[in-house]
Amino acid sequence: MPQTIHPIAYSYLRYSSDPQGDGDSINRQTTLSHAWCEKNHAQLDSTRTMADRGISAYRGKHRQRGALAAFLADIEAERIPRGSVLLIENMDRLTSERPVVAVNLLTSILLAGIRVVQLSPDEIELSEDSDLFTLFRGQLAQSRGHDESKTKTVRGESAWKGKKQLARSEGAIVTRRLPAWVQEKNGKLVPVPQRVKLVRKFFDLTIKGNGLWLIVKHLTEQKVPTWGRAKDGWSKTYIHKILTGKVVLGEYQPRKAGPNTDANGKAKSGHIASVEDGDPILGYYPPVIDQETWEKANLALSSRSDKPGRIGTKTTNLFTGLLKDAKTRSPMRIATQGQGNGKSYRRIRTLISAAAMDGRASSTSFPYSVFEEALLSKLREINPDDVICEEPESESVALTEEVAAIDRKVKTIQKQLLEGEENIPALVSVLKSLDEKKQDRLKQLTLARQAEANPRSEVWSEAKSLLEVAHDKSHRLRLRELMSNIIEDVWVLIVPLDEVRVASVQIFFRGNDKPRCYLIALQRGRVGRPASWFVFSTSTQVDNCDLRTPNGVAKTEKFCTDNEECLLGNQSCQKQHTA
Repeated sequence: MPQTIHPIAYSYLRYSSDPQGDGDSINRQTTLSHAWCEKNHAQLDSTRTMADRGISAYRGKHRQRGALAAFLADIEAERIPRGSVLLIENMDRLTSERPVVAVNLLTSILLAGIRVVQLSPDEIELSEDSDLFTLFRGQLAQSRGHDESKTKTVRGESAWKGKKQLARSEGAIVTRRLPAWVQEKNGKLVPVPQRVKLVRKFFDLTIKGNGLWLIVKHLTEQKVPTWGRAKDGWSKTYIHKILTGKVVLGEYQPRKAGPNTDANGKAKSGHIASVEDGDPILGYYPPVIDQETWEKANLALSSRSDKPGRIGTKTTNLFTGLLKDAKTRSPMRIATQGQGNGKSYRRIRTLISAAAMDGRASSTSFPYSVFEEALLSKLREINPDDVICEEPESESVALTEEVAAIDRKVKTIQKQLLEGEENIPALVSVLKSLDEKKQDRLKQLTLARQAEANPRSEVWSEAKSLLEVAHDKSHRLRLRELMSNIIEDVWVLIVPLDEVRVASVQIFFRGNDKPRCYLIALQRGRVGRPASWFVFSTSTQVDNCDLRTPNGVAKTEKFCTDNEECLLGNQSCQKQHTA
């Protein structure tokens, strides 16, 4: 007697929102599946859990990730045998997407030889041999689910629009998703004192010259607890979002979905995911940072993004981002190198070009401690009046007007997008270009306002006082920040000679095209004679050799080579320092 083969059944369970999971949705769907299998002598595959909890089928998210996505992949790979059965409570559990997409999903399953059975309210069994009427019944159930979901979506969008209008007119709370330092009490948004204190610390550390990496390092070392869902520790991205966002100033920027987003709410190629919905709502959140502090911190951030570089754990590089190697035309970095051998072996910090560190060029290094001390000694001697040019005319007014003009253009394009203009990709491209231009002008505006609020003369005054205590670790970060505001670039050419290693240095101050030029000569140590160095301002002959040009580099190298004995001889009339 031939053995009866029972079909394998797979039960797919799904609900859209988390509150549904608190009810009897899963138990109800599971009970229906078991009952059908018992009645039809099918074997329910209990080894495979096919449940998508809290995932909507209206935009197709369940097809992109989760249990259904895995099941569809197995069908395509022919890991699900033909003749199997897919059990669903109702057709809209499978999908409630628009009809054309829903038809494609269903028929792809049926054509793979998988039967689809709707268990409730009426049992409908579909296969690749179903007639048109039976197929229509299944599609009608799916279409009804799509219409219901669409109605809910439209109602939800209308409700959001009403909330935003009330927020503008009456200060109503739009959403309970709040910044980590804000909470709701008795219908009002109020700050959380301890978290506000930490936010202000972020700004204070940034203004004092700490980069994002150092702030995260500080939080980690102090074991400061993270907020919300951040379980893996503080991140530079999150700190940057707090520092650059306007939420700390009390602003709330409503947003809405952009046109042509995909099933996951992400923008399709050539489109954007969301757009600003009107002007920001000022005073929506309790402000925890004033405008001046915000601008100072963002100026510090922007200056670091222009001149990046990680700070060492022992000594802050006062010239981070300012140093350029004249030979390779690449930035200069600090590297740790070994020196000597045996008992005299030690590791020292040296300046070397980034190109040499990457193996792209050969370059000679120079002891960083000697370089720093030599330049600081000369910077202390500078009369600020000799290098400060006239303050630039105010740019903030013109930049503010330009930003406002960009905002007006953006609103016009957003209106065209919402009205369904035919050439959407072109409009979106223009919108992205305008946004990039706006961000650039906002950065310039921050710099302009900061410059107007802090004239170079005041910056120089503070820097001069800190130069006297440059070795104090607590002051080095602030001094580095001030120096980046005073100095545009520092070009360095290291020339190795027989008895002396020379660093030719040209410092270009902001707003002043004429550099200050110095030579730092490091004499090699010998038995009974320690290494020593001295620094002096160069003659006119070297001043005219611009290290930013190949010709200037060649002339400077020749000058140092031809005058090695003279450089050594200068030690008799220059203050010597032991290296």
